[in-house]
Amino acid sequence: MAIDHRRRELVLAGSFVGAASFDSITMTSTGAAGLFIARLDAAGRFLWGLPIQANSTTEVRLAVDDEGNAFLAAGGVSGSASVGSIRCAAAGAADLLVVKVDRAGMPIWMKALGGAGSSMPFAQEVDVDGAGGAVLAGTFQGDPDLGGVRLHASGQSDIYVARVQADGSTDWAVQAGGAGQDQCGAVAAGSVITIAGRLGEGEARFGDLRRSIKDDRQVFVAELSMTGSWRWADASLGVAPVRGWIDALARDERGDIYVAGALAEPLVPLVMKVGSEGGLRWPTVFRGAGSAKGDGARDLLIGRGGLTVTGWFSAPREVDGKFFTPAGEDVFVASLSTDGKLQSLKLEGGAGRERGYSVDQDEQGATYVAGTYSEAVTLAGTRLPPRGDTDIFVWKIPPPEP
Repeated sequence: MAIDHRRRELVLAGSFVGAASFDSITMTSTGAAGLFIARLDAAGRFLWGLPIQANSTTEVRLAVDDEGNAFLAAGGVSGSASVGSIRCAAAGAADLLVVKVDRAGMPIWMKALGGAGSSMPFAQEVDVDGAGGAVLAGTFQGDPDLGGVRLHASGQSDIYVARVQADGSTDWAVQAGGAGQDQCGAVAAGSVITIAGRLGEGEARFGDLRRSIKDDRQVFVAELSMTGSWRWADASLGVAPVRGWIDALARDERGDIYVAGALAEPLVPLVMKVGSEGGLRWPTVFRGAGSAKGDGARDLLIGRGGLTVTGWFSAPREVDGKFFTPAGEDVFVASLSTDGKLQSLKLEGGAGRERGYSVDQDEQGATYVAGTYSEAVTLAGTRLPPRGDTDIFVWKIPPPEP
């Protein structure tokens, strides 16, 4: 589930099973499941919806450029895929599918990357590059072919970063990792490319850079040039390594980096600030009992007044001396200052599963959260009825009063 705001409109992407309704728009998957991209206006009305006939085993990622073109990335795709009149076939058991769609909802191209002898089993990340193309990042196993560039995993799983041009052709691709299980959880492209994730124990290589990883699931942040050269990689992040996972990343105008995810033990939401060349500046931990339900921060943005973070938690949490108790597995939207202090936190949900996956903000400072819910629930005063096992919500939060 992903959302992106551009030109006073929202683009939403995700997956569905069987048939799905978006106001008066109905989509049907021809296989076990399908993917979709949809556009909404500023009032929350669906303008169009585009089904993609492909079954992905990972969460869908989305990025939208200044022209309104949307790039969708999904991993774990097998068999044939189609969007509009465009068709392609995954050559492997779990390929990476990348789709580009224009502002009017017309598909431009679709690519299946990977192939026989490789697997893209984990979430694959995407961000626009400012030149009409996109930067892809994620995790692979085996020997994938990323559009003419062949990579070779050195361990259980490795990390890749690749740039695709506006026409979908691969410009370059590089890899990182070691003998353990390494995963990339987030990417941000600008004047440089920044990635974050976690590494397995042992030596990890980022081009000519070597990093000694002392603990399994150790969090890292690294930077590349726009031509694919590794600039630096930091897996120490302070006095002691941080064990956990990273699911979101943002970089401010000064180059400082903010990441969101969860600590590994106990499993609690985590937000951190990292310097422009590594080094932990501060962590903000949603303290409390661990949870087996995947509690964590799933997306963040740098907006007016600081950071906005969304995710979910299922156990009582304490942040900066303030206490929050969910009714079940509840979605949260937190506002943090740039020094990591909690400014506000909205916690919404009921007895079911309410999860926040993606957050964005418009020019006026209104916040948009996309997520899922499993039972009838009231979010921000609006009653949402269930239509299936898991449904989608889009929540608009007005800007704070001056």
